Amino acid sequence: MAKRRKLDPSRFKKKEEQRFFSFDPVRRNLLKWGALAGGVGGLFMIQEGVVWQIVGVFAVVFISNYYVNRAARHIPRWQAVVYSFMGVIVAMFSVIIFGTIVLTFLNA
Repeated sequence: MAKRRKLDPSRFKKKEEQRFFSFDPVRRNLLKWGALAGGVGGLFMIQEGVVWQIVGVFAVVFISNYYVNRAARHIPRWQAVVYSFMGVIVAMFSVIIFGTIVLTFLNA
């Protein structure tokens, strides 16, 4: 009679992926808040005056740094920084480009 193989009791549990492009809730939240920080910073950066641009940079740094520190408890810090930076870059440049185009047509 053939010997029966024992089944792994955790075979139905989903295994977490630790790859760079796996978007678990921690990484999704980090990308979302990075994009929000970039959007807020971009709105400040299209204002006239150096003071508003500095406020925009501080907004991006403080919001993204807070969420990077929260996410660094669960994932490596370098991954948290990269995900937040991707969100910031996409949102900030989108807001700046869109805002510049709209403001150009409104002033023309």
